[in-house]
Amino acid sequence: RAGQAEVEKNSDNGGGGSGGGGSGGGGSGGGDSGCGGSGGGGSGGGDSGGGDSNRSNRGRVEVIPAAARVWVVGLEMLTRRVCGEDMSAVNKYRWDDTYESVRLQDIPYYRQLTVPVQVFNFDFTQPPEDVGVGAGLYGHGRTTYPSAARVEAEVIGKGVLNAVVFWFDLILDNHSGERISNAPPGIFP
Repeated sequence: RAGQAEVEKNSDNGGGGSGGGGSGGGGSGGGDSGCGGSGGGGSGGGDSGGGDSNRSNRGRVEVIPAAARVWVVGLEMLTRRVCGEDMSAVNKYRWDDTYESVRLQDIPYYRQLTVPVQVFNFDFTQPPEDVGVGAGLYGHGRTTYPSAARVEAEVIGKGVLNAVVFWFDLILDNHSGERISNAPPGIFP
């Protein structure tokens, strides 16, 4: 084949072929990736050097992260004393309907008032919901993951619930159980 001959000729000189070299990426003329990558691409077709190895890997795509969970917990965050001075009077002026980013490990004056609740569970290995009419993703209209939810949380302490803290857990794959989380320390679902 012309594409394969071109790659073999270039690989003798340490160069990649028109199929993208070692990355297996596409190229304008197709060709051989030489590394078992996708090769192909472009308009010229091509072969990955392994004969049918490309065909045997089709359908084995792994999405990372595979899933995500979003959690919330209700807290009381009242200012009490700052440098020994009673600052509790500022609490009635401090809070509004906006949000701010905080690191709970840096805040000494919060109390957990609810049990953590899972708000969302996203499975990135599946297409998102179809939410409208039109020419969106997959040809079924606008698709999206949910962005709002209403939840109920069990109250476990008395106080002024004036802060809702949220965090996420990323589940890296569907078989190892490995995850990454930005959960606040000391608050567990």
